[in-house]
Amino acid sequence: MADAGRYHSPKSDLAHESVSAVTRTSEVNQPIEYAGSLGSVPITRNMAMFSATSLTVCTIAALCSGGPAPAPESAFDLTMRGTDGVERVVRLTCAPDAGTHPRARQACAALTEAEGNFDRLPTKQTACTMVHSPVRAHAEGNWRGSPVDYATEYSNRCLADARSGGVFAF
Repeated sequence: MADAGRYHSPKSDLAHESVSAVTRTSEVNQPIEYAGSLGSVPITRNMAMFSATSLTVCTIAALCSGGPAPAPESAFDLTMRGTDGVERVVRLTCAPDAGTHPRARQACAALTEAEGNFDRLPTKQTACTMVHSPVRAHAEGNWRGSPVDYATEYSNRCLADARSGGVFAF
């Protein structure tokens, strides 16, 4: 080492800025003074230790909390309109399962199984009457960040429930 009191940082903008230790003691809370072109800055060992510890804790917290990003919310406005003209509307939110849908957990499980594709919703084993009372079902929203706009018609409300895995069971 050419000059024991000097430090050269090749990576900083002040590549040839030198800083010399003017005062240095080993006692806790005794000043250590560093001098450079920006002037002298007196600090204590506790201040330096606190600063280094704070920086380390903040860095670790930032790295540890930076795990995988949560999946975007999946939410839909579901509408059913029968031949009587009455329209029923519910809100379904998945992950967490919530909203005004009466069976949100079941509906979200069906959507998860179908990966959000309404054409691939699982069917339920349910006996439905053959009464023809068509209902128009519509879903608008997003599945894990991807937009969804789906519409179909079922012969009656029972079949809407059975063929949609409970998504249109309201």
